[in-house]
Parts: sequence; structure tokens; C-alpha cells
Amino acid sequence: MKNHLPPDFDDELDGDAVWNLIDQSSTLEPSGSFTQDTLRRARLEESEKTSWWQKIFSPAGLVSLSGTAIAALALMVALKADPTPVTPSPVTNNEPAPTEEWSELEDQLASALLVTASEDPSLFSDEELVALLF
Repeated sequence: MKNHLPPDFDDELDGDAVWNLIDQSSTLEPSGSFTQDTLRRARLEESEKTSWWQKIFSPAGLVSLSGTAIAALALMVALKADPTPVTPSPVTNNEPAPTEEWSELEDQLASALLVTASEDPSLFSDEELVALLF
């Protein structure tokens, strides 16, 4: 895939300070044993890695493992289920409110609206005032 670089890209690189420093630096040739040394170092670092079970049983791994176990035990104790199931009590009173209470509420609302209308009649239209009165 061809990169789509702007046409003046090379001109910008010619004036770049970093590229000027790179051009001034001397080139180093790797030694003949560079490849062997690199592979040997990679093998040695790989052999120094510890396996997952060694990490778990290390002192830091034991601390985190015991902390997790304590947290799990605390959670189990805190959320201990009661062996007897709780059944919700049946709803016994589903009757609507008596109409007497609604009529009292309606009377109180009408009287409050009449008081408001007597204080400031501009809040209500003529039709609303007639409905309140009759």
C-alpha cells in the first residue's frame, strides 16, 4: 500500500533539526556475534520468568490470595440467606376511598378557588368564574 504523502514532505524533512542530527551521527556496524548475543539474552530472560503457580505461592501472591479469600468469606457471611423463605403478605384493602372523602376534598378545593378568585379575579376567565359560582 502506497503512502499518500504531501508533495513538500521531503522539503520539510530537510529542514528538520532531528533529521539533521541523525545525518551528522556516525553509523555503527554491529559486531559479528550480535545475532548470537541477542538470541542468548532472549533465551536467558525467558528462562528467568516464573510460572503462574510460582507467582501465586510467592509472598506477594499469598497476600493477594488470602485477601481475596477473606473478602469472599466476608461477602458470604454478609449475604447469608435465611433458610425460611419470606412470602409477601397479601394486600387486603383494595377498596376505593369512600365518596364522602372525595366530596369533602372537592368542597375544600372549590372554597380555596373561590377565595383565590375573590382576591384576584383576573386569574380566572369569565367562564371559570361562572363555573365556580354555580
